Parts: sequence; C-alpha cells; structure tokens
Amino acid sequence: HQNSSQEHNYHNNSTTLHKEKSTSIIVHNKKAKQVQTKNMISCSWKTDGTPGSEASVHISDQPQEDGYTRIELEQSSQTGGSPVNLMATANTAPFPDSYWFQVRIVEKDRSSSVSVGVVLPSEFQQGYKNKGMFYNGNLTNGSAALKTGYGPYLQQGDVIVLECTHDHNSHFFALTIHVNGKRIGRGFEIATTDGAATFVPCLAIQGKNLKLLAQIHEAMPDLSPLERSIHPLEGKWKIEKAAKGTNHNDDIIPVEGGQEGRGIIMSISPETEDKLGISVHVFNNIGLQKQYTASPDKKIFDVVNVGHGPITTMMMPPPPYHTVEQELAKAMVDHWQSFRLVDENTLTITTMTNHVMAKCVRHTNEDGGATAALTKYHH
Repeated sequence: HQNSSQEHNYHNNSTTLHKEKSTSIIVHNKKAKQVQTKNMISCSWKTDGTPGSEASVHISDQPQEDGYTRIELEQSSQTGGSPVNLMATANTAPFPDSYWFQVRIVEKDRSSSVSVGVVLPSEFQQGYKNKGMFYNGNLTNGSAALKTGYGPYLQQGDVIVLECTHDHNSHFFALTIHVNGKRIGRGFEIATTDGAATFVPCLAIQGKNLKLLAQIHEAMPDLSPLERSIHPLEGKWKIEKAAKGTNHNDDIIPVEGGQEGRGIIMSISPETEDKLGISVHVFNNIGLQKQYTASPDKKIFDVVNVGHGPITTMMMPPPPYHTVEQELAKAMVDHWQSFRLVDENTLTITTMTNHVMAKCVRHTNEDGGATAALTKYHH
C-alpha cells in the first residue's frame, strides 16, 4: 500500500461542518443527545483530515435510540487509494482500561472495505500512515497485513465486537475479536509500560456506499444481533485429507505443514444465493466459484456449474507444496462436485458418484483463550 505524503490535518471535534479545499470529506459533529443506554460510553468521532480526497464521510454524533453512532461513506477518492481513518474520543472522561467496541455493517458493496481496530491518539495519522491494531479478516497494522486469513472477511450484515483489555498491573493490552457472536481469537497482545496511553477505537474505511453503526460499551454487549443469515458452509475449514483423483489407488495429497505449520485451510463464503466462493490456502491462495443446488435440509450442496478459476497467487512455495497446490487446484475443478455436512463441524467433499475427495473440520484459531496471534504491530 502507498502511504499518503500529505501533511497531517486533524479535524477539531467542535466542528459542525468542515470542508478542506479540494476535498469533500464532510463531518457532521452535532452535540450528543443524552441516550439512556446501559454501559454505553459517550464519544465523538473525527476523521484523519486527509486533504485532496474525494471522499464524502458523514458522521453523526447524535446517537440513535439504541445508542449507535451512524457513519456513512458515500465515495472514496479512487479505487486502490488510501482509506479514510476515523478515531473515537470520549466526551466526558478518558476511555476506561477495558471496553468493548461494536460495529454493525449495515450496507457494504463489493468495492468497499472496513477495518475495525484501535490506535494510540499519538499514532493516528492519514491514510496508510496510520498505525494501530486492526481486523478486517486479516490482522493488520493499518498499512500492511500482518496475519492473513485470521477470520472471516467482513461483509454486509456482520457484527464485529472488539474486546479491549488494558491491564496496567500486568502491563499488557489485548485485543480479542468476535464476529457474529463467535470468538475468532485474541488477535493482539502487546506489552505496555507504566503510565502508557490507552488505545482508542478506530475505523479505516474505503470504497463507496458503506454504512456502519458504531457503539462502545463498558461491559460486554450482545455479541450477535445478526443482520443476516449465515450459510451452513460459511467459514474456515481445515482439510484433513485430500485425494488427487477418483481412482482408489490415487495418492493422498499431503496436507500437514503448510504456511506457518497450520495445515491447509479452506475458506467458503456465499457470493450469491446459489454460488459459493471457495479459497484454499496452502502457501498460495487457490480460488474459484461453484454454483450449487441445496438439499431441503441444507446439508448437501451439489455443484451444477464451476465459475471462474482457479485463480492463484504467485508465491513460490517450498517442496513439496508446489506440487500439492497443482494437484489441489485440479481436484477442486474436476472432482469437488458435492459438499456434504456430516454435522455442524464436519464436512466431506465428494464426486457425484460418492467418491470422497476431501475431509474437513471447522477451523478455529487455537489460542485457548490465552496465546495471542501477534505480540507487536510495528514492523
């Protein structure tokens, strides 16, 4: 990502309407209405003040009846351009040591993106110069992905909750991620020092037609006020066994190891009502689409058409994974013809003649609630 070279220019919270020369960032920052919402932290939001952007960002600090702040992005500067960053500031007192940051994605088209995270006020900057701890499916620091595919990539209807814990006695700050009521894992845990500043909520938004609702709580909120239904296959699956072809004497593809020793992980996401996006990560990502028909009980999904793909990234993996990726890509196109749920956490992939091509189990970040994925966010 390219860093913005523009000078920092932060908006003041008292601004009711601010418009830079050659920019169309608009911040509506009205005096907060007193809303009696239990455990809600009253706060205001400000942009990073990026000049030269063609973005139009609307932030209403007058909460709705349920206490949410509405944030809308009409159109960012350009495809592939820098994001607009937003930071929360508490209205009455500093943020507590521990809090919960909840974001609902009300509207999001395929061109837009949102990263939900925290920053130190001293590190809040424009575009990709911003440095903090963020989640968007990957774990990022605001300018680069630090751990890819940590959890589901965010889409319209999702509810993201960040559990933020600053323990001054043990000198650490931890960020635990929940999506749609499921604990994804402790993404970050970093060491702090005596008197260290508190990380505050931050958003990085980009694209167009993006509408969010944000709220910050002192106590755990409802983690899953779902705005959308979850497809039974949606999520991440660890491939435990995989075959090259349909002959019984075909070799089994080695699936242990992989990048970072975590095995081979398949991500499934619904593209449309009858089409799935499938991505298998070995060292490269192997992606394709499959159109399907579902059984009445939503446990069997038979492929009726293979869309585009396979599309792969272009890293050079060590032996034997170059061969593994080639064999998997061919099997995915030619032989992955039926996806069958054994139970909520077990999936088999077969041919139409019931030859098992792959066996999978639900993948979780195996941190046991204690070990964080990352212990720093600066390079």
